[in-house]
Amino acid sequence: MKLFKQEAAVNSAAFAADEKSILVAGSDNYIKLLDLTTGIEINSFKNKVAVTHAVPGSGGKNILITSEDSSAHLLNILGEEIVSFKHDNAVNNAVFSPDFKWVVTASWDMTARLWDAATGKQTGPAMNHEAEVNSAAINGIGKWVVTAGWDSAAHLWSAATLKEFGLPKKHDGVVNTAVFSPDSRWILTAGYDSTARVWEIEGDLDLPANLFKLQARTITGVEYDFETSETQCIKTEQWNALKEQYYSQARDHYKICKYPQYNLWRLFNKDEAKEIRHD
Repeated sequence: MKLFKQEAAVNSAAFAADEKSILVAGSDNYIKLLDLTTGIEINSFKNKVAVTHAVPGSGGKNILITSEDSSAHLLNILGEEIVSFKHDNAVNNAVFSPDFKWVVTASWDMTARLWDAATGKQTGPAMNHEAEVNSAAINGIGKWVVTAGWDSAAHLWSAATLKEFGLPKKHDGVVNTAVFSPDSRWILTAGYDSTARVWEIEGDLDLPANLFKLQARTITGVEYDFETSETQCIKTEQWNALKEQYYSQARDHYKICKYPQYNLWRLFNKDEAKEIRHD
């Protein structure tokens, strides 16, 4: 065991991207980068208010924090703000997408939100809950978001549409956290009911992101404008072309699909699906 003694309560600790240092944030408002081997301070700065959560960004060039000002902030390594992500109440946690292009936040304003990490602009509608949200996480391929909170449940959302997918994962009390397994097949939750629970994600998990978006447009006949947060019907001619495109791509995917029991193309093309494979 290695001990990294600080002068105040440590609210958050995370490995840096280089895995040679750690990032710690304390109730004394300080954020510090410490050498993992020696514990020597590499860099530090003091935030204006107490930092509740901090994670390093891509290549160690920036830091994503939440603090007691109802916002998450993206800072450079000197502590200077690059962009902020504003909620209407305390922000409990914030994490990057795997490619560091997006940020997802969880707040006591009963929402989780997806943001453009470069501009700080909210992307799509808020993921609304019936109670305060404790945590939010994005899976390893950036396809799903999972949230957990005071409504005694974890919720799975599509990162493409920000719509809830499947049924809530219910506990008998507040759910503190929810995270994905490395292969994104499972969700692990931890709650006030003195339990940790593992849930299987019932879906076509290896469906490529571009095919997932095409499927959503084809099945619904509408598309979502992330700039205006509006939906609009797809014109008939365009929709017919999309259906042909989807049929071809989805059929090819079904041939190699690892989760055929959850495949949507199979549901609408049962006879042909039986001819392709006999799962």
